[in-house]
Amino acid sequence: YKDVQTLGRPEGSQAKMLPRLRDENASLAVYDGPEQTCDVVTCQLPKMKAGAPVVMADNATRANSRSKSIEVVKCSGTRYGDKCTAVCRTGFQAVGSSSFRCSEHGKFEGSLACVPMQCPDAANYSFGGSGALISSMCSNLIHGDRCSVSCSEGFHEAKGSGSAFLECFSGSWQLSAEPPCLEDPCEPPPRGSLANALPESLSQCSGPAGTTCPAKCRDGYAADGYLQCSKGRWRLTGAGCVFAQGNAIESAIEKVPAVTASLS
Repeated sequence: YKDVQTLGRPEGSQAKMLPRLRDENASLAVYDGPEQTCDVVTCQLPKMKAGAPVVMADNATRANSRSKSIEVVKCSGTRYGDKCTAVCRTGFQAVGSSSFRCSEHGKFEGSLACVPMQCPDAANYSFGGSGALISSMCSNLIHGDRCSVSCSEGFHEAKGSGSAFLECFSGSWQLSAEPPCLEDPCEPPPRGSLANALPESLSQCSGPAGTTCPAKCRDGYAADGYLQCSKGRWRLTGAGCVFAQGNAIESAIEKVPAVTASLS
């Protein structure tokens, strides 16, 4: 008698009617007919709820994206096995496989996600001795977050109050102002701050950090060292104005290495 065998369809194909075999003279043959064919499964391009445009990979145009994290979704095709992958915006990175795959069910399946990149602990950021300080709250921050920067004693902000900050950008820190802090300048030291120095010579001492001012001493005294502006204060290198007899400085300080003192 006639025996009919139903054939399964290959993975990734679809058919209007599954092919069948019939027994003719103890052999199997495929039934004739226009419906006895299998086609490769195709999928419609996915629609992104986040508003990211979906384009074919060979499409050079870029539609405007309403997504905050995904710039565009590119698909290699719409046939079974083809994939759609996300192109993340600057500062975001894909997680997992982050792709859709055209499945045998005739639709793209999978997940797409781009998450903000995280910056390292800002406490490790180096300002190169500029006197800048980091807020204690600057950790576990992501792309777009900001971290406040303040100046230590003896420094001031380079561009006004509140202008200096660190911003997390694509996984690394960027500084808003370089340098963020400047060393304080020095005003003339007050009268009497340097013993045996001529007051009029000290009144001429002012300037930015690093400025030096050789103090002039009263008659009978000789200058040992000089004044230098550092972090808004004058610092004395040497012994200052010491009693002199001829060209010899009669001071016990002469017998020990020079010391550094600060003038308030």
